[in-house]
Amino acid sequence: MAAALDLNPSEMARLIAALDWPSCALGPMHEWPACLRAAVDLALPAHAQIVIFAGEDYVALYNDAYAPTIGNKHPTALGRPAREHWTELWSDLEPLLKQVRTSGRTVSARDRPFQINRHGYVETVYFDISYSPIRDENGQIHAVLCIVAETTERVAALNAERRLSAIVSSSTDAILGMDLDQRITAWNRGAEALYGYAEHEVLGRPVTLLVPPDRPEEENLIMAQIMNGTRIDTHETQRLHKNGTLIDVSLSVSAIHDRNGRIVGASKIARDIGGRKKAERLQRF
Repeated sequence: MAAALDLNPSEMARLIAALDWPSCALGPMHEWPACLRAAVDLALPAHAQIVIFAGEDYVALYNDAYAPTIGNKHPTALGRPAREHWTELWSDLEPLLKQVRTSGRTVSARDRPFQINRHGYVETVYFDISYSPIRDENGQIHAVLCIVAETTERVAALNAERRLSAIVSSSTDAILGMDLDQRITAWNRGAEALYGYAEHEVLGRPVTLLVPPDRPEEENLIMAQIMNGTRIDTHETQRLHKNGTLIDVSLSVSAIHDRNGRIVGASKIARDIGGRKKAERLQRF
């Protein structure tokens, strides 16, 4: 064990090596079961977030990748019974650990919520978890190996996407998305009402389907402005209905970015201004 720690000069390896283990519940490292020492040696250099809860008191041992996930619990949680530093979620965490120790089976879940205080306040966080038993050569379970991956940001992004999708879907404005090849990738009920096409009729088709023949370069100009980062102000134009009639619309165009900030398409919001344009023509007449 000591030799392995010397070969892995990470922060957690140094902290584990320096801890006064004889005064801890697990006792001196040389007295630990060989399976526990081997598990710690494997966990320390890993890039995955790993925490081991060892012994009947579930003493915490974890690697560098895991440390940031517990915030201000680090480093005092190291070598201490989990109930001392995971107090606010112990009623939730303990049954999971006991289930692994008593059944000998792995417990796993995706986007598992936990209520944790790691920055001075209780927050809901999410993890993909895999808790499995650490056994000796006789099959006796000495600890629980927890491999986790925090998914809080992913869950928040998915929830925001769902909320936005619900807003877009129910909007009376015509909203569509298109990729860099100007092919329609999204189509809401407002677009169906304005243009007359059902979603299955337009997805994957060129957005020029909606452009009158006398405006052949309008979409190319819009996409060029989007790619150059030029702001496109709301403007009035005309689009084609499925039945071939012209529709007067007020059109807004925005770039769509991926998670790395790259432009991957554009979204368009169109409002029917036919009634106003008709009134203006009547007034001029």
